[in-house]
Amino acid sequence: MNKKGLPDGWKEVKLGEVANILMGQSPKSESYNINGDGVPFYQGVTEFTDRNVKIKTFTNQPKKVVKANTILFSVRAPVGRVNFVRHQACIGRGNAGIVMKNGLQNFLFYLLKYIEKQIQSYTSGTVFTSINSKDLKNLPIKAPPLPEQQKIAEILSSLDDKIELNNQMNKNLENMAQTIFKHWFVDFEFPDENGKPYASNGGKFVDSEMGLIPEGWNIGTLGDIIKIIHGYAFKGSDFSKNKTNLLVLTPGNVKIGGGFKSSKYKYLNKDIAFPNKYIFKEDDIMVTMTDLSKQGDTLGYPAFIPKSNNSLFLHNQRLGKVKLLNKKISKFFLYYTMCSRKYRGTILGSSTGSTVKHTAPKRILAHKILIQREEYSLRIQDHFENIIKPIMNKIKENKFENKHLKKVKDSLLPKLMSGEIRVKDFGK
Repeated sequence: MNKKGLPDGWKEVKLGEVANILMGQSPKSESYNINGDGVPFYQGVTEFTDRNVKIKTFTNQPKKVVKANTILFSVRAPVGRVNFVRHQACIGRGNAGIVMKNGLQNFLFYLLKYIEKQIQSYTSGTVFTSINSKDLKNLPIKAPPLPEQQKIAEILSSLDDKIELNNQMNKNLENMAQTIFKHWFVDFEFPDENGKPYASNGGKFVDSEMGLIPEGWNIGTLGDIIKIIHGYAFKGSDFSKNKTNLLVLTPGNVKIGGGFKSSKYKYLNKDIAFPNKYIFKEDDIMVTMTDLSKQGDTLGYPAFIPKSNNSLFLHNQRLGKVKLLNKKISKFFLYYTMCSRKYRGTILGSSTGSTVKHTAPKRILAHKILIQREEYSLRIQDHFENIIKPIMNKIKENKFENKHLKKVKDSLLPKLMSGEIRVKDFGK
């Protein structure tokens, strides 16, 4: 440590001394659009993710424009959140654009993440907490020598790169599985008795209330193959402000389009008693019964319960647990049926509520499906399961790896940025 209490070779500087800062300015609202006219526009943190912003809105009358690879910094509540913008874009009054003078954007990104809470102590304002240009430029930061900055950035960004690679792989795998489902059970190109695509190789069809369907198939409902179990009504006083190993799942844990989202957990106090039947098991399927958005973004969508080593996932009343009644039916067939457009139409068409959307087991179970003829059912379902299961297992494996990588990154970040762990071999 030196005389200032900093690790050897480190120094304290003001952010404005090492980085160029551009405060945002919002264009006229009539210039906003979602059809790609102009450049992407970022007003605040709505489009922020873990690292890179997502494009949602454009403007054809940009005021303040930042270059690709600029760090976006939220200057209004929540102050101090950062994201990369990987393309030229317009920024509004809720953001500032920051570019490191030495070009080490990755280091600055992780440094700002590390001092986010410290940054909030510099904020000012009455109605909305904010930070102004002067305070942002005068923000004190502690930085190691340039070679160490480079190495720290390499270590942390390599972890994020792997996480993003796994996420992209999972997206591709999910698209592949959905494509196979559609090919087999929407286009009716499932393998016939000779292993050839049914529809394009002379498969026979009959007319029905659902249009042309394969001969011998019948119209049924989800109620013929599943039942839906309500969750437990936990009380508000049951929840803990601190993290515990009892995670009460909510509709916020289901992605738009289906799938599990590991965020927005509610934690149960450890001394709360509840029946064991409300503990989810790995690979259980849950379905959302309530959605707070006007569009019902996640209403009725399913998600598989992920693997968890030390925590328990608990079944709350706004979720339904899906149980198969027919063992011949593939759970992956069921999952993608509940992700399909037709199913989505049934759920939204029968939902209730305006501000908050609701569905119910009887509405879900009323959704019409095609039930394959008995002599084909087992073979088709088994074949589909054998194809989809390795894809879904790889998705699960990637998600579990990402969970571990995030823990490693979150552990390393404060240690590297405080100098508790020093990176010695800069050139290696």
